[in-house]
Amino acid sequence: MDQNGWTKPRRDRLTRREMELIQLIAEGQANKQIAAELGIGLKTVEKHRERLMAKLNIHETAGVTRYAIRKGIIESSVQLTII
Repeated sequence: MDQNGWTKPRRDRLTRREMELIQLIAEGQANKQIAAELGIGLKTVEKHRERLMAKLNIHETAGVTRYAIRKGIIESSVQLTII
C-alpha cells in the first residue's frame, strides 16, 4: 500500500494477452504485425502497448525486450565471448 492507503498494482501479474504482447514486441514485431498476429486492430495494439508499458514503468521498446529476457519470456540471442 502507498501512503494514501491505496493498493499498488501488482506488476508481476500479467495477463495472457500482456505476455503475448511482450513476446511479440521483444521479438521486434511492429504494431501492424502484432495486430495481424493477434487478430485485433492497430489502435487496440497501440492502447495495449501503452497500458502495458505504463504498468511495468517501462518507457522504451528496448526496456520491454530487457524485461522479456529477464523474465524468461524470450531468450537472448546475444552470446558473450569471454577472452
